[in-house]
Amino acid sequence: MNFTTINRTKFTCCLAYLPLIPENISPDLRAVSIVSIAVNGLTCPVIIVLNILLMVAVKTKPQLRTKSNITLACLATSDQS
Repeated sequence: MNFTTINRTKFTCCLAYLPLIPENISPDLRAVSIVSIAVNGLTCPVIIVLNILLMVAVKTKPQLRTKSNITLACLATSDQS
């Protein structure tokens, strides 16, 4: 059998920044990360509730069962906020 070596450059390139060492992260990047986490943490539950309300409205109201609204409801089920 012919044994060849595995090219590991893909694995080493994508892991070049891991593990993250907190001392090496700039204060600006740290501040942006904290703000981003806070905004996502606050808006995610609201978006989930609104998606659920959309799905319930399309399911329970016959006049809302148009093709476009059903498509929106399907998109709401697959939304990964």
